[in-house]
Amino acid sequence: MRLLSALCFATATMFAATAHPQEMRAAPAAQDEQRELARRFVSVGGSEAQFVQAAIRGFETSLPRHGVNLTDAQRTRLRPTLQVAFQEPARIYVDEMTAFFARTASAADLEAAVTYYESDAGRAYAGAVVDLVIAIALFSASGGATSLPEVPEESAFAATQVAAARRLAAAFLDRMSELEVEQLAASGIEAGGFTNWLARFVASRLSTADVEAAARWAESPESRRLEGPSAERAAAEQLASLRATRAIDLDAIRAELDAIRRENPT
Repeated sequence: MRLLSALCFATATMFAATAHPQEMRAAPAAQDEQRELARRFVSVGGSEAQFVQAAIRGFETSLPRHGVNLTDAQRTRLRPTLQVAFQEPARIYVDEMTAFFARTASAADLEAAVTYYESDAGRAYAGAVVDLVIAIALFSASGGATSLPEVPEESAFAATQVAAARRLAAAFLDRMSELEVEQLAASGIEAGGFTNWLARFVASRLSTADVEAAARWAESPESRRLEGPSAERAAAEQLASLRATRAIDLDAIRAELDAIRRENPT
C-alpha cells in the first residue's frame, strides 16, 4: 500500500498501475467487474472512513497553529460537523481513483491484490498502514509538534521478523515516487532513517507470519505493477485530491466553529 496523496486527507490508499488497452475495450459486463475490482482495491482498509477520520484528526491538529485552541468538549461538539463535511470529499476521492484503476490496471493484477488485501494477513497489514499514514499526516500537519509513534528497537523482535520487516520497508520505500520522497523530506522525515523506523513500526504491529506475507506480496510481480511509482498515477491522485478538497463545505465548518467558540462549552 502507498502513502497518502494530500496532507489533510492523508488516508486514501495510493497505488500505481500499468495500462492494458485490450481490457479497456472489454464488454460492459467485464467493465462492471473491472470497476468493482478497482473499487475493492482502492477501498482496502475502509478507505472512505479512513479518509474522513484522518481528515478530522488532521484538521483538529492544525487548529492551534492558527490560534484556535479548543477544549475537549468543543472538539466533541465540532466532530459531527467535520464528519459530514468530509464525507462527500472522501466519496469523490474514492470514485476518482476507482475510475483510474478500472481504466489502467489489469483484472488479473487487481484480483491478485484484492485476494491478498482481503485475506486476514492483508487486512492486518492494511490496518498497520492506516495507522502509519495517519501518524505521518499528523506529524506533518503539526509541523513536527505531534511526534511519530515510538517503536521498540530491533533487538526487541525475533530475527526472522526483523528480516521480513526490513524487506517490506525496502519495498515500501522503493514504491514511493520522487515527489512522495520530497514530501516526506519537507515534513522533516529523511528517507534513510524512515526505512529503519518503518521496519520497526510494522514489526511492532504485525505477527512474523503477517510481516512475511506482506513482504512476499510487496515483492510479487502484481504488486510491482500495481504499486510502483507512476507519473500517471501521481497526477490522478493529485487531481482526485484537488477535487475532493474543493468539495469540503468550509462555510459549514466555520459557522459551527464560530458558534462553538462563542458559546464556549466546558
